[in-house]
Amino acid sequence: MTSDTMTLNLRPNPELASQTTQLVSLAEFYIVTTPEESVEASEFLSRIQKLRRWIDGIYKDAKTPLTTAKRTLDAQQKLLLDPLADAEQLVMKRIVAFKTQQHALRQEKELAALKEAQADALAEQRRQAERIRLIARTHPSLTASVALHAQADMIEQAPTLVIPKPVIMDATLSQGVQQRTNYSAKVENLRDLIMGVAAQIMVSEYQLDNSTRSFLVENFLPTPQCSLSLIEASASQLNTLARALRQDLNIPGVILEKNVSLVAK
Repeated sequence: MTSDTMTLNLRPNPELASQTTQLVSLAEFYIVTTPEESVEASEFLSRIQKLRRWIDGIYKDAKTPLTTAKRTLDAQQKLLLDPLADAEQLVMKRIVAFKTQQHALRQEKELAALKEAQADALAEQRRQAERIRLIARTHPSLTASVALHAQADMIEQAPTLVIPKPVIMDATLSQGVQQRTNYSAKVENLRDLIMGVAAQIMVSEYQLDNSTRSFLVENFLPTPQCSLSLIEASASQLNTLARALRQDLNIPGVILEKNVSLVAK
């Protein structure tokens, strides 16, 4: 595979660098203690903001071809990768389904092999006991005959030693492919998660009477795994509410912050 490269002129603009350096160095000398100084500082602020907008415009124009090229490359990449990802998932699902079927078949064969081994072991015990009884019936000594019959009984009653034959299945993956199991979690009910975390905080951090504790445990199933780290506040939703409600924002655990800025016309 080969790839084409694009060479760009990425050297900084000396004029922009000089103006930026000049304004940044002058900003240190502006002190606002009187209305006149405030007006003068606001005029300087206007120069800074205008230069920022000018630089933003220059670099936006310079980056437009790159942005367009990136969108084109992203689209081309998506056209190539998406079908490959679909094909990968299709084949992977079929292999996993077959391996699951093979696993169930292996378990069935192992169970059958175990039952066969148990039957063979039991049959062998019975054969040994019968041979001993045959000797006992023909033995001239009564004492020895009784002992042999007892030995035969012990053999029949002894637990069977089972060694099933190993079940060997055909390989289902090529040498370059390994099976891995990845685990992930998905929130199925956000309300249950929130209530579980809240209940865990209550039962672990607060003194509760037995009835309240039992109610929380029985209804919300808190566990030490229900930590506050599982829940993240939505900054975008909170900021939307703050902009809409302003001083009327009233949410436990949330404070209203005001950031004042000046914008030159």
